[in-house]
Amino acid sequence: MAPIEHAPLRLMPQLSCWLNESTISPDRQLPSLWRLTFPVNPLQFRKQARLCAELSKQLSFENDREISLFLGIMPAIVPNEMDLWVRICSQNSTSFLPSNLKLMILDADREVVMQATTRETHRLQLEFSGEIGEIFGIQLEFQNFKFSEQFQI
Repeated sequence: MAPIEHAPLRLMPQLSCWLNESTISPDRQLPSLWRLTFPVNPLQFRKQARLCAELSKQLSFENDREISLFLGIMPAIVPNEMDLWVRICSQNSTSFLPSNLKLMILDADREVVMQATTRETHRLQLEFSGEIGEIFGIQLEFQNFKFSEQFQI
């Protein structure tokens, strides 16, 4: 009996595919419980229309405290690069994020390349760019809670 060949298992989402309308639609389940926050459509940015996608995920801490994590992507002006943003906000628009919540961007070796820590704020956002195919990670830390996920642009 001949061995059965299987397609390689994809362990991390490839973000540049998020800009393909056939890949993402509001009724389609996305990997790792991400959901489409706003539709893929051209945004006017400096008088140039650019495709853009933003997805979100809900995270819960101890004591049933919840935050929203947003990850967005759009083509950069530089060829073969993407502009990305990671934002965290409180679920309740009237409450602050917990103090000392750390948001970190990691490189492919899981080394911290960007970091921000909350104080009394409703939201926190980091913006960066990367080349298509580049690997990065998002990490959140708060007291005993730790969340991390890797992506490929």
